[in-house]
Amino acid sequence: MRFTSIAKLTVLLALVLFFTPFIMVSCSDMGIEEEYTGMQVITRSAEDSPFEGMEEMEKYDNYKNNYWLIGAFALGVVTLVVLFLKHASLLATITSLAATILLVVFRLTFVSFYKLEEV
Repeated sequence: MRFTSIAKLTVLLALVLFFTPFIMVSCSDMGIEEEYTGMQVITRSAEDSPFEGMEEMEKYDNYKNNYWLIGAFALGVVTLVVLFLKHASLLATITSLAATILLVVFRLTFVSFYKLEEV
């Protein structure tokens, strides 16, 4: 019972952290520094980006959804729901492990996914 309470709390905390600054982008040459929450990245709600309208950044206007991050958040929600079911701790473990793997893949592919090596 105690383990389940700790698991519920940690998964809930992980989901809340998606609403805090998740990614920081800075460009020292232009004096630009931006922070984006995980939810802004998932929902593409960073419309006030200082890069908009800049000729140098036109090739980055085609924003792609990062399904690794979307999957990690969705599996986090599934894990939280599953934790409230009785006798489903194995399923909760599997879904939380899968969400963790997706977050690791998100981090490992971040530079290539957003083509930041070209900047």
